[in-house]
Amino acid sequence: LTSDRLAKALDVSQEPEAVGARYGSRTTALWTAIAILLGVLGYLATQILAMAQVLKNLLDDTLAGSAGSAAVSLELCVAVSCAVLVFYCVTGGIIASVYTDVIQGAMMVVAGVLVCIAAMTAVEGGFRGMSETLVRDDAAAIGPWGTLGIIGCLSWYFVFSLGGAGQPHVVTKMMMTRRVSDIRHMLPLSIVGYSFTALLWISIGLAMRTLVIQGAHPDLARADDAAPQFLQHFTHPVLA
Repeated sequence: LTSDRLAKALDVSQEPEAVGARYGSRTTALWTAIAILLGVLGYLATQILAMAQVLKNLLDDTLAGSAGSAAVSLELCVAVSCAVLVFYCVTGGIIASVYTDVIQGAMMVVAGVLVCIAAMTAVEGGFRGMSETLVRDDAAAIGPWGTLGIIGCLSWYFVFSLGGAGQPHVVTKMMMTRRVSDIRHMLPLSIVGYSFTALLWISIGLAMRTLVIQGAHPDLARADDAAPQFLQHFTHPVLA
């Protein structure tokens, strides 16, 4: 709410401009821009690596049936991911990001429900069966604080809570609203959206761990392989 009002009152469109106008200092705006640049580099690198890893998993499985086909290199997938990202950002700017967020969010809400159903049917007994298997293997893994314990769990909570509130692209989008009153709708919409999309990671995490323990799927080399492996082996190809 503050960022939206500040943007309208000072006629600024970016976070460094807003900070500089608020404190009347171009130096402050410069340091804000540098801080954002350093932070976004790590954030963006993680996103590109995730996109490339999923693309590699999908292409490797798709091409596996071709005679003499070799695994697609991760570097090639990174290049493709960067090209797609740069294309829509350069051609459409922040508006393109808003549109992709809307499309991606809608897909994730639908996929969240469908993947949750797929996870329930992949394991005999559904979530009850998952819980019983995980408790027998390691009770802490299904406990409220997980295997990291209360401090580790709450640390991750604060990292994502504070990190989410301070993401510059999120703040910039809030500065773009046409009316300040529109912000009152953001919280309930976000809660509903995140509730559905969270089904993706909760259901996949529980299901894949259960399937590995039960011997229905080979042990995963990396935890990040859980989502693509589940989608490729336990869901319809269209959903994958």
